[in-house]
Amino acid sequence: MRKVVLMSLLMPGVVAVIGAGAAQAKPDLSFGQSGVLPLAPPVPAGWNQQQVYDAATGGDGQVFVVDGQYRCDPGPANCVTRDFVFDYLADGSLNTAFGGPQGYEVPAFSSSGGAGPIAVTTSGLPVVAFVSPRLPPEPAGLIHLQRLLANGALDPSFGLSGTTTLSCNCGYGGTRVLPGPENSTVVTVTEEVNTKSGAADAATLYKLNAAGLAATRYGSNGSAKVTMPGGGSLDYQALAPGGAAYFGGAGDSVGTYEGALVKVTASGKVDGRYTKAAAKSLDRLVTPSTREKMVVRAAVAAKSGEVTLFGTAGEKGGFELKLRPSGKLETKFGKQGLRRLNRQIVAAVGGSEGAAMTLAVGSSTRLLRLLADGRPDPKFGTSGEELPGLGGFGVSLSPAGKGKVDVIDLGLTSCRGICQVAPKVYRFLEH
Repeated sequence: MRKVVLMSLLMPGVVAVIGAGAAQAKPDLSFGQSGVLPLAPPVPAGWNQQQVYDAATGGDGQVFVVDGQYRCDPGPANCVTRDFVFDYLADGSLNTAFGGPQGYEVPAFSSSGGAGPIAVTTSGLPVVAFVSPRLPPEPAGLIHLQRLLANGALDPSFGLSGTTTLSCNCGYGGTRVLPGPENSTVVTVTEEVNTKSGAADAATLYKLNAAGLAATRYGSNGSAKVTMPGGGSLDYQALAPGGAAYFGGAGDSVGTYEGALVKVTASGKVDGRYTKAAAKSLDRLVTPSTREKMVVRAAVAAKSGEVTLFGTAGEKGGFELKLRPSGKLETKFGKQGLRRLNRQIVAAVGGSEGAAMTLAVGSSTRLLRLLADGRPDPKFGTSGEELPGLGGFGVSLSPAGKGKVDVIDLGLTSCRGICQVAPKVYRFLEH
């Protein structure tokens, strides 16, 4: 029996509504229903919908979905739960030739785990993970990864006969699968560890090469580990197109900033010099007022090594902080590297031409396109695009091909736990 653990990207109580306003953003009308794709995978007779666990967009605009379904026959004591992967084509139509009638059925590697994290490689093939969490007295959990071919069949050239298994100190949630460069796959697992100064958040990165095997030249035999400095938290992470990874802690900007930004190079080495430089740069967020407390919520890492941090600033809106490849402030940006925004930014992803697509909250939730200099793009709409009611959990942004971006809403809300209501994908054109 799996548990669902998803981080909220939206501020509590914020619900967006449809409204035209002055926004000039354009939905991609060639996608789904006027730019919106309801995630409603087919459910055969005798089966029931449980939950859409994850969705990922590929570079050509295809959307792959992990869907949980169950059946109880002849009674509740004999219920069976299974996870399936479905493929929606670039126009939003269901690829009925992908897998079987229920898409691709992910093998149930254990009774306690489940499928969920999914990513799309640079070649356009989905990699899905089945996570078996660590349950005492077992010394470790397991992550089983499979890559699927374009027709929905298991790719036998991936790993060992189509499957790669990683040992991890993983629980429910905290596991991500990301596309790496040159058709590689990166898996990150976050956990809490004990240090000399107390508990701290940590992350382990596993890199698989194009064959689904450990990239032995990466880190230590294919893996690298990061522990947040000073017993700090790990609140956001980003993977650059070239393979470098960044892990950050939001910290507390009131009086003294205790956040951190740790870089793991494309070869899997922790860059201590960068971490020290970034710590000094984060001091730019120090403020004496609790009314404008600055908290980093997202990062966008460019192939050049430039990193842009986005976040909230209490009642004062949000901000954008730009760092050079060295971790030092990009003083030519904004005011000594910092640009204040009138909206709180809670998610971001790199766009075209150095721009960033961001999710902003306030009285409503909006999609904003910020230009390379930090200004809202007037062609997209300086106030952005107001979105329909999003779920409070599991909302993310993803590039959807050149000049396009997806808002993936798993439709999760709180209701004596977590409930799912109408998961969907919105697609917008940047220009």
